[in-house]
Amino acid sequence: MCRQRPASRKMQHAKKARTDRLINHLEQRAVGERRRAERYKKRYQRVLKKLEQKARSPATQTPRTQTHHLLRYMNVSEHVRRTLTFHNAVINNLRSRYRKCKSQRKIRNLIMGRTIHQCKMQMFCREVFGFSSRAKVVGIKTAKKN
Repeated sequence: MCRQRPASRKMQHAKKARTDRLINHLEQRAVGERRRAERYKKRYQRVLKKLEQKARSPATQTPRTQTHHLLRYMNVSEHVRRTLTFHNAVINNLRSRYRKCKSQRKIRNLIMGRTIHQCKMQMFCREVFGFSSRAKVVGIKTAKKN
C-alpha cells in the first residue's frame, strides 16, 4: 500500500497540471476570440453607419451636406462652394414652400419662366422642385413649329 499511494498522488498531480494547462490555453483562446468579435462588431457598426448616411435622401440633408457630398473629391474655389451651397439652400426652401403652399400654380409659373424654357431645363426643374410632370406652366410663348 505504501508504494501505491505516492504513485497515485503523482498521477493525480500530473492530471491536475494537464487540466490547468488546458484551461489556461482555452482561456487565452477565449480572450483572443473576444477581441476578434469586438473588432468585427466595430467593423459592422462602421458599415451600418456608412449605409445609414447613404440612405439619407437629399431632401433630409442640409445644403452644406449636399455641397460637401457633391464636391468631396474636387478641388474648387470657395466661391464655387458658396454658390452651390446657396443654390441648395434656395432649392430646399422653395421645395418646402411648394409642398405647403395652396396656390402651387403661382409658384410653378414664377420659377418656370422663359429663361428656363429657352435653356430646356423644364425637366430638371420638375425633378429638383418636385413639380408633377402633368403640371402645365402658363404664360410661356413658344415659337411655332412649321
